[in-house]
Amino acid sequence: MQPWLALVIGNSRLHWAGCLGAEIQTVWQMPHLPSPAVSALVTSQFGEAACENVMPAMGATAIAHLRQLGFPLPLVLASVVPSQTLLWQAYPQVQVLTLDHIPLGGTYPTLGIDRALALWGVGSTWGWPALSIDAGTSLTFTGATAAASLVGGVGATGATTAISCP
Repeated sequence: MQPWLALVIGNSRLHWAGCLGAEIQTVWQMPHLPSPAVSALVTSQFGEAACENVMPAMGATAIAHLRQLGFPLPLVLASVVPSQTLLWQAYPQVQVLTLDHIPLGGTYPTLGIDRALALWGVGSTWGWPALSIDAGTSLTFTGATAAASLVGGVGATGATTAISCP
């Protein structure tokens, strides 16, 4: 099985997964990294020393899992932040996902790759029709038909919701 890294760049955070084949081994999140930090990771191809120096927010468990996967690792990238995407595209083993890679019907050019991936993940895991609810920087609802075709959705940017449970 091939080890690899997944990176979803959201509006305010980096969402990571260290994978072995189709199995997720570890996950972590962190704020966007400045250009020099990204450059260090890209240049070293996620070398162990660079990970330990640049990414302490990932924690010892994630670093231990990555050590087991081995270095360098291929990177699969999905991003909604063009300036961050540019920083990571210099990585020699990067595959940048676009909407064309997601087998979801009825998409439109401005649909965020994060919303499409979340909906595809929900539908692939739990079945179609599907509804994805994501409470990231924005609260979004995105739905698809039984044929895995987007029906639409709504986003509430900056909304704060309080939920009380007895």
